[in-house]
Amino acid sequence: MRFLRTSLLFVILFNLTAGILHAQETEPLRVATKLFPPLVLKQSDLFTGFSIQLWEAIASNAGLDYELYEVETVVDQLDAIQNGDADVAIAGITITAEREQVLDFSFPYFDAGLQIMVREDEITPISHALAAVLSPDFLQFLLMFVGLILVAAHILWFIERRRNPKISASYLPGISQMLWWSAVTVIGYDDVPPSTIGGRVMALIWMFAGIFLIANLTASLSAGATVRELQSSISDISDLRNNRVATVNGTTSAQYLATAGIRYTGTETIDEAYELLRDRNVEAVVYDAPVLLYYVITHEDDIFRTVGQPFGMEEYGIALPEGSPHRETINRAILSLLEDGTYQQIYNRWFGQAAS
Repeated sequence: MRFLRTSLLFVILFNLTAGILHAQETEPLRVATKLFPPLVLKQSDLFTGFSIQLWEAIASNAGLDYELYEVETVVDQLDAIQNGDADVAIAGITITAEREQVLDFSFPYFDAGLQIMVREDEITPISHALAAVLSPDFLQFLLMFVGLILVAAHILWFIERRRNPKISASYLPGISQMLWWSAVTVIGYDDVPPSTIGGRVMALIWMFAGIFLIANLTASLSAGATVRELQSSISDISDLRNNRVATVNGTTSAQYLATAGIRYTGTETIDEAYELLRDRNVEAVVYDAPVLLYYVITHEDDIFRTVGQPFGMEEYGIALPEGSPHRETINRAILSLLEDGTYQQIYNRWFGQAAS
């Protein structure tokens, strides 16, 4: 009797467990995605893009039923996986060692990297020269120049005031004359020649000093304009240290900039970063290369362009909970799509024939 009860209880528990597992297997996978052009776009409330079409092919190959839902950021995607709110997350999620500690990834399905976006319109040489004239260094040099003119005027007036009939012995009229003389003598014009030996020696010293001052003034202006032009010319990652940069918080681009010691303004979305660049609040945006390239191509009327080669190379993968039973199924589907040419067809559809 006891054996029959035990057997009956075992059968009941087995059926309940099998029913729960069957329900879990037949329940659609919850797939978290986010807008990430051209990998994820939305057209007429329907998701499309490279990653979406690839996922559709993976699900079809593996016989997986699923439902897509949208979140705002990649951080939201990763949180959804960790919290059990999603079974799969796909868009343009970079595989990193830090993320692998708390969740699993599929095989990499896209080789990407980071890139720099700047404004198309360059600052003109006139703007560079004006900025040099108004720079603190030049203004400091100008104040020193004026101070030396004042000193030279007082010395010459003190020497000449009683012996030169062309120079007034009174302070204000005499200093006015000598200020004019000190200023014009710098460029070689002398309308009130000194009459004393001391005055002539002083005039000779001041003329040579004037040559030196004019040379330094010209060099200061040229150097200031050149430095500003170089600073405004961004061509690779090394140029970002002297410029204001924006990127999206919680992304690998933000992590890369922080590791490189480059200060940046963080935004919640890439569109906010575009606005900062458009309004000249930053000089550059750093983000995933496919996204920036796609934006430039599809917004030809805008004022942005990408510069330099991609850097910080990275790979995108499909994020899953740790120990997900779907990981091997998805990996086998990715390999199958690579082998039968389906992956290549999807890639070419979004990025042209130069796929690799």
